[in-house]
Amino acid sequence: MRSHFSILSHIDIGSARWDALCAESDNAWLFHTSCWLSILKLEDLSFAVVDHAGKPLSLVRIGSSTHRTGKKLSLYNGRAGIAHMNGLPVELQRELDTFVLSEVRRIAKSRGALQIDWELPSMPPVREALVSALRESGYRCDMQPSKVIDLTLDEDALWKDYRKGCKSVIRRAQRLGVTVDEVTDESGVAIFADMHSRRMRSIGASSSAPAAYMEMWRLLAPLGQCEILLASLPSGAPVSGIAVLSYKDSVYYHAACSDPDHMECGGNTLLVHEAVLRAKSRGATLFHMGPSPLVSQVSEKAYRVGRFKNQFGGQERAWIVASLRTQFSVRGMLSATMPVGVKLRLRRMASNR
Repeated sequence: MRSHFSILSHIDIGSARWDALCAESDNAWLFHTSCWLSILKLEDLSFAVVDHAGKPLSLVRIGSSTHRTGKKLSLYNGRAGIAHMNGLPVELQRELDTFVLSEVRRIAKSRGALQIDWELPSMPPVREALVSALRESGYRCDMQPSKVIDLTLDEDALWKDYRKGCKSVIRRAQRLGVTVDEVTDESGVAIFADMHSRRMRSIGASSSAPAAYMEMWRLLAPLGQCEILLASLPSGAPVSGIAVLSYKDSVYYHAACSDPDHMECGGNTLLVHEAVLRAKSRGATLFHMGPSPLVSQVSEKAYRVGRFKNQFGGQERAWIVASLRTQFSVRGMLSATMPVGVKLRLRRMASNR
């Protein structure tokens, strides 16, 4: 198979050409573009698969994270699946999927990475053939539901699809005089980042560094690909914020938060409603809410976030998370091959120490 295809790195292709190919491929989204891995602070190992004539066939986004000790921890696709160029036969796409997964595994081995993580979001829709290829290659694949709102519906139809409680909270926020405005300068981004950090700490969850939101906004807002909205009380005090990403005909709910001291005013619910309407008014056809994991898949805190998203209706799509351990510790390998009786005796000895 290797004789059919060759590899060109993202660096060799150049960012301008790479991004032009992303624009051409129906399989590519914002997460495939040149700037995204730099926002994630990952070492860029991305590549294109080309045929014998050098024609690009597929784009593969891969980054490497490194522990502070210098140890390569994992490879991650940054929420970018394999983006095939348009018009390729189904059989060729399958062959390319297999080739790409083999190449990524080779890269992981050569760099000493312990794990490979793929995340296949709902934009564009997950290809079942790629999920099958991942499973056949030994990956553990977990499917999380995610909601996608059809913005081609009129506003009355969108409102009708909201849950009753969601509508009530939006009306309450409007009665309280909560207003929604777009952030237009770095001070507004800083307000959002600080609020997000405080909210995540209040629920014991991790949060992106404030600098990450600032860099994302600086890079993407001038391109019309990132918008941060703040909801404020009549006094001017900000109470909630949301960051959405836009590319092609889709908008994605990237992050949202509320001031822990103003949870009751409903600013977060009003913000999502306003973000949906703004996306529709700008010609987007889909609003992706992101994963809404089941209670059995995540912690109770993460489940509550998904439950909040679900109140806005929409159609369910798959959001796939796949992982492959490429190296195992000696202890782990011994445990995997050790007879059950021996394991039990060792555990009893350890507990009696």
